Amino acid sequence: MQESLAGRASYYDLNTLSVHEMGPLPLSELMIKGGWPELHVNPSFSPVRYLNDLIATFIERDIVAAAGIERKAAFTKTAGLLAGRIGQLLNSSDIARNVGVETTTVQSWIAKLEQNAICRVVRPYFTNLNQRQIKTPKVYFEDVGLASRLQGWTEFTPLFVSPAFGHLFENLVCIEISRFFTNQGASPEIYFLRSKEKVEIDFLVKLNNNRWVAIEVEATAAEYGARQLDLLKKTGIEPEERWCVSVERSTAPLTSCRSISLNDVHESLSRVW
Repeated sequence: MQESLAGRASYYDLNTLSVHEMGPLPLSELMIKGGWPELHVNPSFSPVRYLNDLIATFIERDIVAAAGIERKAAFTKTAGLLAGRIGQLLNSSDIARNVGVETTTVQSWIAKLEQNAICRVVRPYFTNLNQRQIKTPKVYFEDVGLASRLQGWTEFTPLFVSPAFGHLFENLVCIEISRFFTNQGASPEIYFLRSKEKVEIDFLVKLNNNRWVAIEVEATAAEYGARQLDLLKKTGIEPEERWCVSVERSTAPLTSCRSISLNDVHESLSRVW
C-alpha cells in the first residue's frame, strides 16, 4: 500500500499451521510437509513439488522482484545456506564468501527473508539491550517443511538419522513457541543463552510480567547440566520453569527440568502465560 494508514491499521502475522492447530501428527509428516494446509488437506499433493514451486515463485521471484535484488542466484543460494545452518551462530561473512557478495548484502537479504516470514532471527540474551542487537544471533525458518526442502530432503527416514535432524527439530520447537504468541496477536520474545565456554540453553522465552521459561531441546529427554544451571544463574533470571522438549515426553522424572513433548508446548505455555 502506498499509504501507511497510521493509526488506522492493525497487522497480523499469517503463518503456516502450528503443531497445536494441526493436532498430533507423525513427526515424519511435520518435518517434510511443515504446516502448509494444502499438503495436509490433499494427500495427493507432492510435498517436494509443492515446496519447489513455492521456492521458485515466492522466494526466487516475488521477494527478488519486490526487493529489487539483482543477484537472484546468489540470493537463492543464501537461503539454502541459511537452511543448512539452522540453530547455529550466524556467520554472515562466511555466507557472503560462499555466494560471492558483500557481508552487508547478505545481512540485508536475511532482513528481507525475515520481513517476508521465511526466517526468524533469534538473538542472544543480555541484560544490556545494545548487546542483544549487536551480538551474533541464530536463524531459524518459519516453516520446518520449507527448511527441510531447502536442505534437499525428500524423505523422512534418511533425515531422521542425519546430523540435521536435531537442528530441524529445534527449529520446529522454536516455531511452535513463536506461533503461541503470534496467533494471539502478541510479539514473541525468544532468546538463547551461550557462554564463552560454549555452554548453551536453546531458548529463553519471556512471559507476562517479566517472567521467563528456559527451554532446552533434545531429540530424547535429558537433564539440565550443572553448567547450564550456572549459566542461568549468571543472567540474574530465575525462570518460572525449566523445560526439556523432546520428541516424546520422558516417563522417568527429571530433577533439573520438566520433560514435555513437542505436542505439549502450546498447552504448557498456556498454563504459565
